[in-house]
Order: sequence, then C-alpha cells, then structure tokens
Amino acid sequence: DGRHWMHPPPISVASAPFDGVRRLRVGLFDGGSAASAGFLDGHVAELMVYDRALTPQELDRLANYLQVKYDLPNLKLNRDILSPLRAMGVSKPRSGCQD
Repeated sequence: DGRHWMHPPPISVASAPFDGVRRLRVGLFDGGSAASAGFLDGHVAELMVYDRALTPQELDRLANYLQVKYDLPNLKLNRDILSPLRAMGVSKPRSGCQD
C-alpha cells in the first residue's frame, strides 16, 4: 500500500505500492534534497523488509531476536508502554544448553 515504516508512525505514505528499489537508500536520512542528506557513518548489519506494518507483538519478537543476536540490551522497537520488551531483558543461551 505504499507505506514505509521506521518505528511507528510511518515515515511516508503513498497510494501506490512501493516499487522504487532504485530510490531506496539504506543508511541515509534525506531531508528533501541531496544537499541536506545525512549519511550513516557505520555499518548496517541486517536489513528486514516487510510487506506490511508489523503488529506490536511482532515488534516485540523482532526486538527480542535483534537483542539476542547483536547483544543490544537497550534496543526498543515497540513504543507501546504495555509491551513486555519495554522493560524486560533477554539473555543469550549458555553454551552447552539444549532446547
């Protein structure tokens, strides 16, 4: 439906589906012109693209996944104050543990 999300709310909304991969810029904040663009001085470890906005529960699961994978204890994706991941820590499994 043309929405591009970076943490709710959407950063842009269009009436047509997003089809401009050539215009997609990862690691760039574009304030409207090339002169005002701000480039990321770092690395993008992982890029996830979805065909819809994620639910609060999906954002919680995604935050948990990223927290564990990249050791990011303070990562918050879900702005819902009732979200369990707003205040709950996660931990990596100990070596030798089995599911």
